[in-house]
Amino acid sequence: MPTMHDLSPTPLTQSNRRADIQGLRAIAVLLVIIFHAGLPLPGGFAGVDVFFVISGFVITSMLLTELESGQGLNLKKFYLRRIRRLLPALATTSISTAAIAVLANPIGTQVTAAFTGIATSLFVANGYLYRSAPGYFSPGAEFNPMLHTWSLSVEEQFYFVFPLVLLLGWRSTRSGAPPNRRRWTAAALILAMLSLSFWVSCEMSYRYSLLPGISAPAQFAFYASPTRAWEFAAGALLALSGAWLQRLPASAALTAGTAGLAMMAWSAFAIDGSMPFPGWVAWVPVAATLLLIVGGNANRNWITRLLSSRAAIWIGDRSYGWYLWHWPFVVFARALFPHSASAIVIGSALSIVPAWASYRFIETPIRSARRPSTGSTLTLAAICIIGPILAFGGLWLANRAIVSSSSAVQIGAALQLHIDEVRHCEGSKALDPELRPDCRWPVAQARGRVLLLGDSNAGHFTEPVIQAANAAGYDVSVATLAACPFVDLRIYSNGVPNDACQAFVASALAEIEKRRPNLIILATASDGYIEEPSTTLGATPDSAPAHSPADKAIVWSSGLSSVLARLTASAPVLLVHPIPRFRTWTLDSCAAYKVWLDPNSCAGTTTRIEVDAWRQRAVQSELAAIAKNPRAATLELADILCPDSTCRVLKDGVWIFRDGAHLSVPGALTLSGAFKTAIEKQADR
Repeated sequence: MPTMHDLSPTPLTQSNRRADIQGLRAIAVLLVIIFHAGLPLPGGFAGVDVFFVISGFVITSMLLTELESGQGLNLKKFYLRRIRRLLPALATTSISTAAIAVLANPIGTQVTAAFTGIATSLFVANGYLYRSAPGYFSPGAEFNPMLHTWSLSVEEQFYFVFPLVLLLGWRSTRSGAPPNRRRWTAAALILAMLSLSFWVSCEMSYRYSLLPGISAPAQFAFYASPTRAWEFAAGALLALSGAWLQRLPASAALTAGTAGLAMMAWSAFAIDGSMPFPGWVAWVPVAATLLLIVGGNANRNWITRLLSSRAAIWIGDRSYGWYLWHWPFVVFARALFPHSASAIVIGSALSIVPAWASYRFIETPIRSARRPSTGSTLTLAAICIIGPILAFGGLWLANRAIVSSSSAVQIGAALQLHIDEVRHCEGSKALDPELRPDCRWPVAQARGRVLLLGDSNAGHFTEPVIQAANAAGYDVSVATLAACPFVDLRIYSNGVPNDACQAFVASALAEIEKRRPNLIILATASDGYIEEPSTTLGATPDSAPAHSPADKAIVWSSGLSSVLARLTASAPVLLVHPIPRFRTWTLDSCAAYKVWLDPNSCAGTTTRIEVDAWRQRAVQSELAAIAKNPRAATLELADILCPDSTCRVLKDGVWIFRDGAHLSVPGALTLSGAFKTAIEKQADR
């Protein structure tokens, strides 16, 4: 996502503004908005890198003007300018977003939105999102209307540190040294910062944790200012080479600009969320931006004419407000019109209206004010910080009122966690009653033990399996791991291997061979792993992963058969086929006003034909694996969950599903009878 500051028009000097940089801002914000609108521009999110580079270049150019004027760097003046430039428009958007979110935001994400908004006001949204929210590309993040403010926090943290770094480099040269020597000294210090930041960014983007206490290094690399500092530094180094830029021949500048535009286009279409980012690949949009800035420094050519066109400048001038407003519009459109892709596109486009108003009535008047006093600016800052904090506190209180209302009680029950999540029954340690006694549900004079095993699609059967097995006289143990199918395969999510999953499968198999239960119930969302393009499957660490659903189905059957052979050596296995899936629906995305006024309007449907078509390859793969293992049997629940031609998430006032791929606790309990019959039939006596 773009940064807040660099979407605002910040000239190199008040009297001499480079129009081509405004055009470059326009291109970057359009990339981001098109990406968020769901249109086919997979690398549009790299616009954030463009804005970080511009920020480094523009801010360094401004500071150099002051340093070389002989008057020294006025840090007080610098920070007061940042306050007037950024905070009023941000505060207006934040307060408005908090107010709208009371009714338009999904109730399941209102608390996250509220705390993200508060963190934004305190300039630490990136830290909050790293610690407490899903990744930028994860489901759930798409309903946080303040998600985009992480980049503002990164940039504000840059403002706090970078002027001091530049001043340190400038003053480390002896007094009276020529400006060029001071520039070289400052450039050397910034180059060292760039090198260190880039190295850390790359290492952590590929999930290597270099810092203590970093549990999610790839997410840290995306959100954190230390791993983004190199992008600002790249722009700063270009600004420090200003004399060289002035001597560059026009033909060389044109070549640079043309190459930069080509690289920018490649970034927009070739980069996607499956790539570790920001890693090595982030250098492409960064270098593209540098080359375009170089190209724009020459005499007029087709690159400068494009970037300096009236339309480009108009968008660039209003891009700060457009960025601020577009993401809340996307989130609210998605919540209010969950089945309409066009609503998101329309919402993204309409967000230019408040962006125009922000530029016309807030940004321009404050920027044009003559000689604002320090006291008035600090008062403005206090209002712009405290106002949004109070507004988002109100959103949090409103959420508490909504979720405790009678109209939301059933939805709250449907959204409650399954007991395997509540008791943290993840991983193979859950199989050891001494290590995880809470993951075992015993009965008096038990006939034996039933084990429930698999990913979150096993976890959502925890309640009915416990109820059914205990009623049949068996103890129950549960061991699950989200996003980890229990198959003998290497699982890749967006190209990254899930090593924790392989470790879980191997250690659980060894534990089961020691304990030998009476029945193993195995459940996995096999349809998702086979059909979803973000997942690839490898038979071995050295084999090429299967990408197409047809190839993945073949590999899946082989990997499942291998696991079944080992499991059935210890106990019979009951394999549960994947449940019906509602691919465009989730309960926690329902707008708050619907929950408040008519919870039933949050329901969704799909057809049995669509359900069976989606599951077909997965079911056939599982049946092929079962055929090779005589002690394994299957359990089909689709006819219970979807007995008619139309499948429904809400039946007789009970929410059967909590999201498109998982049952609610009340919905799962409707399957207790089916599990009891299957357990009594399949378990070893």
